[in-house]
Amino acid sequence: MNRLKRWLNSGTNTTYLGFNKGAYSYVLLIPEEKQGAVALLDIKKNGEVISSKRCNSNSFGEKGIQSRSIEDIVDDTVRNNEFKFP
Repeated sequence: MNRLKRWLNSGTNTTYLGFNKGAYSYVLLIPEEKQGAVALLDIKKNGEVISSKRCNSNSFGEKGIQSRSIEDIVDDTVRNNEFKFP
């Protein structure tokens, strides 16, 4: 099963959700809950951002939902891999 990856960046309190499909990767950035913060969606091809979309409003939901379809990634794992995610 190809699971959605979830990473909480301890430096910024941003939650990242992402997955790869072939040469493409899709990453949703959910920032720390504060006034004016909005989520972003980045689409990459071969590691280069080809599209970036910004949400229009700040609607925060539950970021810590537990599911067999979500794989939590340890912060140090991403940091020690030059911040490559997913």
